[in-house]
Amino acid sequence: MCQGIKCYSLPWTERTLFYISLKIKLIRPSRQLFSKCFDNVDQQARVQFEKKTVQKIFRHGDKAGEAFGIYPSDPYINESYYPYGLGELTNKGKQNAYMLGRKLRRIYHRIISDFYSPQSLYAASGPYSRTQASLQLVLAALYPPKGTKMEWSSRLNWQPIAYEQLTDRTFQCPRISCDRFIKSYHEFLESPEGQAVEEKYRREYDFISQNTNLTVKKSEDLFFLYFTLLSEVEWGLAPPEWTKALPPNYLENIAKDFYVSSANSPLNKRMSGGILLKKIVDEMHSQIAKNQNKSKIFLYSGHEFSITYTLNALNVYHPHIPKYSSCILLEFHKTKGKYGVMVYYLESPAQEPRLLTIPGCEEFCEFKKFVTLLKDNIATDEDECIL
Repeated sequence: MCQGIKCYSLPWTERTLFYISLKIKLIRPSRQLFSKCFDNVDQQARVQFEKKTVQKIFRHGDKAGEAFGIYPSDPYINESYYPYGLGELTNKGKQNAYMLGRKLRRIYHRIISDFYSPQSLYAASGPYSRTQASLQLVLAALYPPKGTKMEWSSRLNWQPIAYEQLTDRTFQCPRISCDRFIKSYHEFLESPEGQAVEEKYRREYDFISQNTNLTVKKSEDLFFLYFTLLSEVEWGLAPPEWTKALPPNYLENIAKDFYVSSANSPLNKRMSGGILLKKIVDEMHSQIAKNQNKSKIFLYSGHEFSITYTLNALNVYHPHIPKYSSCILLEFHKTKGKYGVMVYYLESPAQEPRLLTIPGCEEFCEFKKFVTLLKDNIATDEDECIL
């Protein structure tokens, strides 16, 4: 529930996390997809850090289908997704988000305090209920009060934790909300490079138009269709017969190419993942200025585009669709008098984090170099979305 912009998490029961195979599935990146893989982030305990703060950006848990992408001839156009409702977090999504919180506590148990205090945590979500509910679940798993100074009930191992609801562009989809981003992307589509992307998919446009009653002129027109069909299959509904005639992974590849093409320039990176990256870098600057010694956790609950565009802004995105409850971990360290950043990617709560290396830097990327390498991708104080 919310009071003003402060919200409070609700209790949930821990359940077993499982995954199902899908007819239309998210791509699983290979083990070689990113740079060096660590079996466990706790191996870093071998290095004596003077300070450690972690910024965590994660995708919400599994959700029901939503109105975006519903097409005129959709056989499931009247599906209500009862009892959840359109776009809401499902029970599987609750399990997934809770397990993410458990995973993060296991990885960072050395810096997460035994009991919650506002000074050791900052948590934020956008206005969507599925991101807010996912954040509540992660918080419930991170800070169970039983056996701590914060235990207040012998029957309920949960405590209310405040978080901030952000209404700025941090969690907004730039494809919908950012005019200059849209204009820049459309200009890219008209370029030779953009036309080469379109040429890969153009042959199927008329076929899809006939079967969906959509007007398909460019690959962008099929972006939401992919997620609609995926949500229907995840719900247990049979994919329409016409989809079997499409080339393998056709719609999934369109979605992946969109995330590459739409963040093809520093300008578009600034107007997407660069907005959250600015918040993160500003906080790191603040910690250096204040010479803070206490560890702190930052949680940002967003969407799949929050993951793709943040990875893009960090120059480490490899074409893929982030899974539910995937998470980027940005660790801010001070060791031997030097500040630096280490970036990890947790593809799902069932896996271990992978260490990513910022191009042009080392695994432990000194902060000044980190900022210099990414400065063109970090948003400014100016709202560049306004034309």
